[in-house]
Formats: sequence, C-alpha cells, structure tokens
Amino acid sequence: GYAVRTDITGCSVENVVVKAYRDCAALVGHANSGTVVKGCAVVDAVVTADQTVEYNSVEAANAGEVVGRKSADAVVENNTTENVVVNINVL
Repeated sequence: GYAVRTDITGCSVENVVVKAYRDCAALVGHANSGTVVKGCAVVDAVVTADQTVEYNSVEAANAGEVVGRKSADAVVENNTTENVVVNINVL
C-alpha cells in the first residue's frame, strides 16, 4: 500500500504473492514523504507489476522486493530479503 509519514520497523513478511498495476512490493508499495522502512525482512515472495491490461494512462511500473517506489525523503534501510522474485510486465 501507500505509506506517508509512518515508521515501519522490525516487520516481516513470508510466503506472499503480490500483483498490482504499479507501485507494488512485498511490504510497501510506495514509501512517500517522511516514511521510514527499516529493519524489516521479506522471505519467499513473488511481486509482479502487471501493466499488460490496458488502462487509461501509462504509469511507471514500479516494483521492488521491500518497497516498490520510494520518494526522495523516505528512508529505506537495513532490510533483508531472501528468495524474492520481482517481475515487471508491460505492454
């Protein structure tokens, strides 16, 4: 999902499949202004940004292991991943 001015620390995610149009990851789709994602773990995940279905606008197909898109003033650090696959499917 979308996080703004939030601290997300010490979380873990395991055995997850995430599929979205854009801004997707195992933990946070978009780390926006003032967000901190720190010390989290992602294990055994598949993340897919899928833009193969036609939509009204073309957007960047952001996808990542822990965070899909990060704003300049968000902090994403000291996170670990194991066996995470990220796919980006565009037209």
